[in-house]
Amino acid sequence: MERGHAVAAVALLDPAGDVPPVVEALQASGVAVTTVRAPARFYWREAQAVGRAAREFGAQVVHTHGYRADVLSLRPARRAGAVPVATVHGFTGGDARNRLYEWLDLRALRRFDAVIAVSDPLRQRLIRSGVPAGRVSLVENGIGRPRPVARASARAALGLPPEGRYVGWIGRMTPEKGADLLVEALRTIASDGTVIVVVGDGPERAALERNAGPGFRFLGRVRDAGTLVAAFDVLVLSSRTEGTPMVLLEAMQAGVPVVAFGVGGVPSVLHGAGWLVEPLDVVGLRRAVEEVLSQAGEARRRADMAMARVDERFGLDAWLDRVEAVYRPAGAR
Repeated sequence: MERGHAVAAVALLDPAGDVPPVVEALQASGVAVTTVRAPARFYWREAQAVGRAAREFGAQVVHTHGYRADVLSLRPARRAGAVPVATVHGFTGGDARNRLYEWLDLRALRRFDAVIAVSDPLRQRLIRSGVPAGRVSLVENGIGRPRPVARASARAALGLPPEGRYVGWIGRMTPEKGADLLVEALRTIASDGTVIVVVGDGPERAALERNAGPGFRFLGRVRDAGTLVAAFDVLVLSSRTEGTPMVLLEAMQAGVPVVAFGVGGVPSVLHGAGWLVEPLDVVGLRRAVEEVLSQAGEARRRADMAMARVDERFGLDAWLDRVEAVYRPAGAR
């Protein structure tokens, strides 16, 4: 839509549950969204819905995100005469069922006309897994111009007192996001008057709250949480695996210092403009957070560098240019 393209979306949703924020955001921006809530394992219904939407819309490109959409949409897209393109945001591993889904996804991705990887380590993994190198493009995530939210307003929106020292974490509470590593690393910091603010929800939340202690505040799911990142003195990314996380770009854009494990595309994005810690090193994570909180001048210097980097490298226009450059060789007009 930003470039004059007509856009429609198909959202493959679980049979029950809330409408995801991304669907609400698409609808609010004027995108026609078809939601599909098929019963469990009725995958053929989802595939039919994708094909029908592609034909009715006259789609030139069917661009998928996530293993379920990749696997189910490839054949319907081709039958509708559209070019299949996928963006791969990462692989999380996990239990045997999830690993099976990821294996199926990699097999499907070999047959796509173009595949976008959001980080170079992810691009290399796709190639090693048999996706033709000539079809895989590195396109790191981009971010639009921010809706400015001052620190005081952001804290008020999160229900935090205006004065205080806050370490923030935003994400889904699943193993790959590493909220358990955050809790392990920052228990002692939380005991000195610093508040660890955890935003998000997920299957691990109850166990995390039991283990965290009084210095942690769990806020649950917060709409548009990334726009409120200015509430924090430092943002922590404790993920075990990542692509190019949007919350990282949101913190950098807001001028909030970042401490992160060096996984996936994070080192490439943050290098020199934040604090990178060896993956899973919870002691190193705690020490880096302590350094940010105790060295205001250095924290400001790196945060300013991060803001400039987002403007130069991750702006929305540059991201759209890179995506369009993928579409054209794949055969889209």
